[in-house]
This record gives sequence, structure tokens and C-alpha cells, in this order.
Amino acid sequence: GSQFLRHIERCLALLLIIDMSVERPWEQYDLLMNELHDYKMDLTKKPITVIGNKMDDPDAKRQFDQTRQYIPYPLLPISTIEKINIDKLMLYLRKQYDELITDEWRERIK
Repeated sequence: GSQFLRHIERCLALLLIIDMSVERPWEQYDLLMNELHDYKMDLTKKPITVIGNKMDDPDAKRQFDQTRQYIPYPLLPISTIEKINIDKLMLYLRKQYDELITDEWRERIK
């Protein structure tokens, strides 16, 4: 089962990565969200960001635009092969971290 999900209970936020080179990438999103919900409903209440990977694929832009209409969370396009938007992703994640982390959490991770 889903015992591998146990460690994410401690996470402050979730980052989901979906493949934009496939038809209907939003189905990957649905699958991931259903897994999270089935494991523990509270997990889907955490801040969620979705990463659309493989934006270097010829069909990725079209898939991304369609997926963006379907997903109610921030959806960021990247390509690890072409290094597209990796710097923007890192800045976004740092900003999210700074907004979510509390003094209590800072003490716990020292």
C-alpha cells in the first residue's frame, strides 16, 4: 500500500510533479490527489504546488494549457533537460518555505 506516504505527514507543503509529455497529464494529478486523500484526508489540505515537467516536449505547451484549467493550485512549467524555469522554481520554493516555516519549525530542524 501507501505506507510510503507516512513520512509526508510531517511536511508543511506538498510538491506534485506531473509529466507534461503525455496525453491528459491531469489524470496523473487526479491519481496523486486520490492517493493522498485515501491515505489521509488532511494531506490534501496542506499547501500544494504542482510542477509540470518535460516542458521541452513538443506537445507540452498544449498539455500544460489544458492542465492549467483543471488544477486549482499553482502550476509551474519546468524542464530539467533544458533547464527551463529551474531558477524560477527554486525562488518560488524558497518564498513558500519562508512563508510557511515558523520559529518552532526552525528549532526542530536545527
